[in-house]
Amino acid sequence: MRRLPFAKRLEDLLPGDCIWPINSGGPYLFCAAKAVGKYCPHHKTRLIQKRGSGHAHE
Repeated sequence: MRRLPFAKRLEDLLPGDCIWPINSGGPYLFCAAKAVGKYCPHHKTRLIQKRGSGHAHE
């Protein structure tokens, strides 16, 4: 799996870094692209789409 060049571990995240998790196993990596709020524009769009899909599966 190709890693994003700007991915960071939790302890390396700085204010303004996107906190979207990009893997599901340790060490956990986060997007860390420039964020608007908690997420970069790309992941903010994905979050809105995910919320809009409903929660019937949960």
